[in-house]
Amino acid sequence: MTTFHDAVPTVRAEAVWRRLVDAAMGEGCDPETVRVAAVVTLARASAGRARIGPLAGLYADDVDLERGWVTLTHTRPGRGGGAPYRQAYPLGDGALVMLRRWHTVRDALVAGLDNPGSVRNVFVTVRPATRADGSLYPAGMPIHADGLITSYRRAAARLNAEHAGAYGWEPLPARFEQLRRAWQAV
Repeated sequence: MTTFHDAVPTVRAEAVWRRLVDAAMGEGCDPETVRVAAVVTLARASAGRARIGPLAGLYADDVDLERGWVTLTHTRPGRGGGAPYRQAYPLGDGALVMLRRWHTVRDALVAGLDNPGSVRNVFVTVRPATRADGSLYPAGMPIHADGLITSYRRAAARLNAEHAGAYGWEPLPARFEQLRRAWQAV
């Protein structure tokens, strides 16, 4: 049994990724599950190097679905870790299929905005929200790291509840970092 901070075993992480992708590819799947599957796919493709912050700041130009590459911006750990650096990661066939699915959903969300061409971020909100000042933040706008974390937790809890007791279901870990670290150890 894993604790709150432990990485899950790589075999379990792979099973979780497959289940997420299967759920995201299903007909009528909600956009949040598709987005979470795309986030987890990039964590897997980057061998666990993709943290939530850089994923939230990922631009469409950083993902090349034709050539099968994603370029992430990393910072070294610790205070004053130096200048950020960029690193490219290859995307396997499964990752390409999943990211194409997300891009289809993303494009539909962004199309509802007044100026869809202004949104460069890969990951966007999937439903309208209200800001602290009471103004509306529509679906299709860039999402922040905290939003991706909340989205992962919500999707994990929902999928775990839906599939609880199902034969072969491995519950998704409560924290994205637990899943990300599984591929970092490989």
